[in-house]
Amino acid sequence: ALPKELIEAFRSTLEEVADADLLLHVLEDGRSGESARVAAVHEALDAIGCAEIPCLIVRNKCDLSERIPGRIGGHGVRVSAITGVGLEDLREMVQERLIGRALPKPTAARSIDWSPLD
Repeated sequence: ALPKELIEAFRSTLEEVADADLLLHVLEDGRSGESARVAAVHEALDAIGCAEIPCLIVRNKCDLSERIPGRIGGHGVRVSAITGVGLEDLREMVQERLIGRALPKPTAARSIDWSPLD
């Protein structure tokens, strides 16, 4: 789980998440402990009622991990923000998810229930 202090520090950011059509979850490519961090983020999103928002995993720093840049199945992409490799794949994946489907019409902002995190 994410520490309560972290949730409090990012409360306004998390409120913005509620209005998102797509989340980009950026991870450092090749860093150990990734699955626990991904699970903690998904747990926090679920706790505030945002688990249904589509999420694209972006693994940055592939230039340092020496892994091949580009798409990772249909759910993620490996990039290097420094060298720019993989960024075109990222752009295409975002476009596919946002433009390739009908976006919902703007409605009232989602309401976040903070009680599970307090």
